[in-house]
Amino acid sequence: MRVVALFSILAVGFNFFGPQRKDLTSDDSDWWSLVRPRGQLLATAKSEEPPIAAFTIAGIDLGPSSFGDVIPKLGAATIVMRGEQAQSREQLCYRSNDGATRLIFEKSEEAESFYLVGPAPDWYGSSFCEKSSAITSTIATANGLRLGLTMPEVEQIMGAPSGNTPSKSEWLWTGQFPLTADQLRRIRQRQPDLELKDSDAKSMTHNISAVLEVTYTDGRVSEIGAWYSFDDSEKFED
Repeated sequence: MRVVALFSILAVGFNFFGPQRKDLTSDDSDWWSLVRPRGQLLATAKSEEPPIAAFTIAGIDLGPSSFGDVIPKLGAATIVMRGEQAQSREQLCYRSNDGATRLIFEKSEEAESFYLVGPAPDWYGSSFCEKSSAITSTIATANGLRLGLTMPEVEQIMGAPSGNTPSKSEWLWTGQFPLTADQLRRIRQRQPDLELKDSDAKSMTHNISAVLEVTYTDGRVSEIGAWYSFDDSEKFED
């Protein structure tokens, strides 16, 4: 009996079984997700690298394996699983003390994403959003994007969007680019077993596709969605 009890304590203390998971495979009420079908994008993508600061929030920058950084930084939470095949996605949600601000991280087959959502309708599974002192009404991306900004204030930070409507702005990027030293550092941090020499990395390229979507309600930012696809497979120049 003592052995069983001790094992149970250790399993809880060291999270032996990993984070809890909730299977909501057939549910698509997560209206904020950029993985589920949401219609056509507003404009043509820019052929340049996206600013990583716009894809960094709560000390987590989107990229390969960034979903694994969430729980160590923000605390234990339930991973909600939705969709199937190309639309399958895993999500971790955190909320402010008053519940008015929610930050969701998402991993899908093609990309890693986050969503910053202000007061808005709930969705099935929003009850799994864990309270975190890191989530406040003023939480912002590394370049200053946050809820409550006006469209001119957002464009002062991000520049002209790829396309917009009165209630939404989108910035799109895509292309193949040289691997930078900072990107290599982040890849090594998240994939410590990767054997890659600096001399090899200088001639390596990678594919990036990214979407930043800002939604406005009554003229102010009510939602920020950031979707970032980084292909760090080995592609060497001749």
